[in-house]
Amino acid sequence: MIPDDTLIAVPVYNEASQLARFLAAFRRIVPAERAVFVDDGSRDATPQILAQSGYTTIRQDRNRGKGAALQAALAEAQRRGIDWLVTLDADLQHSPDNILDLIESRRPNYLTIGSRNVSLRTMPPARWLSNTLTSLVLSIATGHTITDSQSGFRLLPVAPLAGRNYREDGFAFESELLLHATDLGLGVASVPIPTIYNGATSSINHVVDTGRFCRVLLRHLWS
Repeated sequence: MIPDDTLIAVPVYNEASQLARFLAAFRRIVPAERAVFVDDGSRDATPQILAQSGYTTIRQDRNRGKGAALQAALAEAQRRGIDWLVTLDADLQHSPDNILDLIESRRPNYLTIGSRNVSLRTMPPARWLSNTLTSLVLSIATGHTITDSQSGFRLLPVAPLAGRNYREDGFAFESELLLHATDLGLGVASVPIPTIYNGATSSINHVVDTGRFCRVLLRHLWS
């Protein structure tokens, strides 16, 4: 059962091809009142599927990026007076069955990452390299061991993280959030989750988003 002090947020963008399968698994775990979907300006049938799902949907007026969608979810959790926000993607690479594992692991003043087995046996090479390098750099920068910095499956304490002056709207927001959390004195913990790949291509542009990651890191070092 999802606790009353916890909201589950799912950012989505053009997920119509797999959203019905995700929802079938998701609704077994998460009741309508405990979840919000943030539609980041989808141009396919995603809005229509969500409208029939029974879940609350926040729709961005245009495609602003995953970071903007996550910030909207944090703002919604803050508006509702929620203490904890679980985020997960709808690309079927995160199993809703692990939501309760993440919630049960929560610790005061900690951000928790659902960490996959990051290895060449379980990840495509480009994702493995990108994730390994960013995780290493963020581990050094934050002083915490981060094994899967690109995992979108996270448990966030709402009060210290909502309403902040974030500068990234895309995938680099997830790195910015880790740096910001540790600047605020929050710890970073990890919970192992299954590594699932279903042949879907990653939405991350490894060149562009690596450049944005470097921008976030340099900004952090200079601040």
